[in-house]
Amino acid sequence: MSATTESKIRKQVEFYFSDSNLPFDKYLWEESKKNDGWIPIKTIANFKKMKMISEDLDTVVAALKAEPSDLIEVNDEQQVRRKTEVKQQDHESRSIYAKPFAIETATEDSTADLLNLQDEIQDFFEQHGKVLCVRMRKENVRGGAFKGSVFVEFSTPEEAEKVAAMELEFKGNKLDLKTKAAYKAIKAEQYKDAPPSKFRPKFRFNAFKENQHQGNKQRGGKRGHSDKAKKDDSKRQRTEEDKAEATTEDKTEDKAEAEQ
Repeated sequence: MSATTESKIRKQVEFYFSDSNLPFDKYLWEESKKNDGWIPIKTIANFKKMKMISEDLDTVVAALKAEPSDLIEVNDEQQVRRKTEVKQQDHESRSIYAKPFAIETATEDSTADLLNLQDEIQDFFEQHGKVLCVRMRKENVRGGAFKGSVFVEFSTPEEAEKVAAMELEFKGNKLDLKTKAAYKAIKAEQYKDAPPSKFRPKFRFNAFKENQHQGNKQRGGKRGHSDKAKKDDSKRQRTEEDKAEATTEDKTEDKAEAEQ
């Protein structure tokens, strides 16, 4: 196993368990709540991105055992878990919006194409700061196409602001860069007078909100609500929170980009 492959394996698995991913990955989050947090490495190794690095389970296990990690630990039963509790972070303040990006040569495996582009984008921005996550933005429909824009999360708000102020080119294309907060403010202003939309926000899993929902449901039970009333209250609250979470640009960006 090459040093590069070993490093890529560790980096990818640590990302899966990071504050930037784990609380927003419904499957992994729920798995991490079982068996005292231990998840079979075989499960992780079967993820598409992992298979693109190595399809050999023994190689993945060896890479994770090769060096100690501050974030994850591995046991003798070929299982891995996060060492510490997940911390809620201000992801927006340390993120930027960037475009345009495109898949230059498409293959029959569109998922692999997108993952490869994601790696290229991360490598590009890591020349300018420590990148925690690159979120590829897609149309708000099942199996939605890549929009050509991304949110890049850096390690600090200062790094994000520094990169957002740069003039950068990616494969010959000048990038439109701005902080995520600035991008959202522009979209909110652009569509503040738009008529009400029938848009239904796509559900985005958030472990912290799920915990809050559960806490509210328990408090409702203590107040003596009927089961139906509690269910209705929970559903209403979830709907309102999802609407609040779905930012203006998510509701109207398809129209905006069509106009550009």
